[in-house]
Amino acid sequence: MKTSLTSAVMVVLIFFGCTGKHEFTEIKNNEGSLIALNNDIPYDVNYFPKIDSCFMIQNIWFYDSNVGPEHFFAIDSLGRIFVYNYKDNFIYNFDGKGTFLKKIGGNGYGPGELNNVNSIHIQNDKLRTFMIDQKKVNIYNLDGEFLHSKTIDNLMEKTPNWFDKGEFKIYEFSITPLGHDKYLRFFNGWNKYYYAEDISIITEDKTIKLDSRQKEFSMDKGALELLRNSINNQKLCIAENSKEKYKINIFDFDGRKLLEINKAYRKKKYPKAVKLAAKIANPNFDVSIIKYMQAIEDVKIDKYDRIWVKPFMNEFDPTSINVYDFFDKNGRYLNKIDIGVISNIKLETSIFFKDDKLMIIGKSNEKKESAIFVFDY
Repeated sequence: MKTSLTSAVMVVLIFFGCTGKHEFTEIKNNEGSLIALNNDIPYDVNYFPKIDSCFMIQNIWFYDSNVGPEHFFAIDSLGRIFVYNYKDNFIYNFDGKGTFLKKIGGNGYGPGELNNVNSIHIQNDKLRTFMIDQKKVNIYNLDGEFLHSKTIDNLMEKTPNWFDKGEFKIYEFSITPLGHDKYLRFFNGWNKYYYAEDISIITEDKTIKLDSRQKEFSMDKGALELLRNSINNQKLCIAENSKEKYKINIFDFDGRKLLEINKAYRKKKYPKAVKLAAKIANPNFDVSIIKYMQAIEDVKIDKYDRIWVKPFMNEFDPTSINVYDFFDKNGRYLNKIDIGVISNIKLETSIFFKDDKLMIIGKSNEKKESAIFVFDY
């Protein structure tokens, strides 16, 4: 009897061991692009990125948009830093050690003046500032002298051509330069019944759609599959959510898919208190459409092609504010890291990478104002 029981247990173990479930990460190759399938077990819990404190920039405010703060920040070949401050519409110029040099632009609509800048970019030793509402870009030399303006009307699109019918209101529209007259264009919006969004690479002669979708307006916009995107190291990152997993798609600047990262993730339903508060704030609001919190709050790529993914912060769990899922260049889930611990910044809001620098926007304590903390890594 004991032998039979042992044999039965062995059969069960062998059966489950051969079902194909991987303990860490399974990486496949699909027509030249890698697909990484991760469960929730880190591959190397002792792996932590090493960073060294460099300097701090204060009194800069970024506009909260889908493109992220990195698109209001540029570094030239001499290491000089240019950062757009949306509160006064100046671009602040610092040297490579964080010492303030000068201000560029200023609020207004005249020659060289700035208003509602969507992104800044350095190309061919020129500083370019994009302003979608004016359909133009201001161009300066790297000493801050205004040279001329250029229209960008050809990059605009009033109505998505894939949206079939009904009044469609564009909620957010952004143009991000990729260099050499190539741009990343993003917009999203909705009508009464549908939510839709689109992200494309635009050149002078063609449009390459990376992701374009519409679906029934069945969840609140905050929990929808927002196309969180990141641009670094000549790569584009686009994030998606589902109830069971999140997915990161990585493309090159020609629109070729290089890597797809999948990771197990179970989204959380909104607490009843949130629904009640929404109903009190707007009695006409249909709270039944509020279902799940989105899975991904942010995604970034560093100079080593490592991917930093910030799951949606749980406001009821303060320990989640600084936590990132950390992947290697092949999409293998390495570890869950707390950027606040390794940087000694207690309250972090977001991170981004420029050249060989890691930028953290946050506070060293609750009483201080937010600043940009610059690290070598």
